Formats: sequence, C-alpha cells, structure tokens
Amino acid sequence: MKVLGTPVGTPSIFAYKLIHMPRNSEVNFYLKPVGPDGKALIFLNFKYSNSRLFFSFGERIRPSDWNYKKQCAKKKAITTIDGEYSLNDLIENLKEVCEKAYKSEKVKGIPTTTILKQHLINFLQKNLIIEDKTDPFFTLIDRFIAGEIKHKGNDKSQNTLQNYSTVRGHLKAYEIKTKSKITFDKITLDFFYSYVSFLKSLKLAQNTIAKDITVLKVFMGEALDLKYTSNIEFRHKKFTVEEKETDAVYLSENEINAIYKFDFTKSTRLEKVRDLFIFGCYD
Repeated sequence: MKVLGTPVGTPSIFAYKLIHMPRNSEVNFYLKPVGPDGKALIFLNFKYSNSRLFFSFGERIRPSDWNYKKQCAKKKAITTIDGEYSLNDLIENLKEVCEKAYKSEKVKGIPTTTILKQHLINFLQKNLIIEDKTDPFFTLIDRFIAGEIKHKGNDKSQNTLQNYSTVRGHLKAYEIKTKSKITFDKITLDFFYSYVSFLKSLKLAQNTIAKDITVLKVFMGEALDLKYTSNIEFRHKKFTVEEKETDAVYLSENEINAIYKFDFTKSTRLEKVRDLFIFGCYD
C-alpha cells in the first residue's frame, strides 16, 4: 500500500486550519445513503461564505467501518478502491488541498465551487493515477477528466467530468476483479457482456449502468478519431444498455437553490439531511 504524502510546501492540516481558515469555513466528510451493496459513497462538503462545495471522489465504505465523529475510516489499513493507497491519507490530503485552494484563490475574490473542484481534481490527477501515465487507454480518460478534451471547443460541465471519473473508477475496479488489463483493442462485445455483469454485481441501477456504457463509448469514439485504435466493436447494436423510464420527480434549478439557501443553522441534523439531498441532486 502506497502512502499519499502531504502536498509539498504545505503546513500540517491541523496548523493550517487553525491559522488560515476563517471561522465560518469548514471541510467535512459525510456518507451518502447506503447502496444495495452495503456501502456508502464518501463525499467532501465545504461550506464557505454563502457557498457550499460538494465533491465526490469515487470512494465507498461500509458505514460500520466509518468513524462518524472523526470523519474517517476506523482502521488505517482500509485502502482506496484500487488497493494502492490509505483511504485516510486520501481524505486528509483532500481536506488540506481544499483549504489551501480556498486560501490561495480568496485573494482574488470569493472562489467559485467550480474553481475549488478543479483544484481537487488536479490533485487526484497528479497523485492517484500517476501509475497510468504510460497507459494510452487510461491516459485518454485522464485527459477527459482534466477537461482537456472538449465538445466543439466548449468546456464540459463539472457533473460530466465527475461522470468520467466515476466510470474510470469502475474500469479500474474491473481490472482488479478480473486481473486483466484493459486496452482499446479489448473493448469488444465479449468485454461488454463481462463488464455489464461486473457492474450489475456492484448492485448499480440499470440507468447508472446505461450511463456508464454511454461514457465508455464516448471514450472509444475519441480514441478512434485520434487514431489510437481501429476497433469499432463498441458501435455494435448490441453494445448498449437501455435506460428504464422512472417515476422520479425532478426539481428545477431554482427549487434546488431555494432548498440549498434555506437557513437550517438551528438544526445540525436538518443541515446534514439537506446536504445529503443537495449532493444527491448533483451527483
């Protein structure tokens, strides 16, 4: 297991928070409601000024393994999904990166959540996926996540970048599970059947799996355009998962913002419930 080191040139988290962070700014880590697999997604929640940053970094944990008071894993031996790093080291570093980014950006004015998210994504890029720098398949995905690859010159939304990161995590988990390396040429119909079965084993909803496959096809389409591969099996009519119609009720952006801005300061419990709800809307 590798250890994620504190970013060079930064003080300890404890000292940094004590000296540099304003009283009304706080970084916390919460668990999203438990999924069918018995695990909950961990997300970072940063409140500052009149803004609130929600950031999911793809890690999941069983609630029984989570220390709610200290907001970290109970055991230091618990690792990230790829088994390469200490989960608690990742949490500590994300907290410090967020606080440092807020301080550095604040001299220019109150930073947007998009700017702070990009700092966090950049940290993950440099520290968690460096082992893939010589791997064309994951290097291309990393370029998507970093926002380098655009659509008709336009930047992708943060939600889209987060979807890319989520799919990357699923693909890496598949590699670990099957003990086989993914390459452009291995994205065949046979891979599709195996990968979908793997995603189902994670107890993911069908619409989530459908989104996963759609994103994978976006990656492969770009690889084809860049002449990284001549493999076109991903265009097979069977290489798709249909989305199911749901009875879900959607809130407008204004309605979500109204809930977000509602004052729950008199109830910590309702604040946390609201945070989970808003995070779910943007996840």
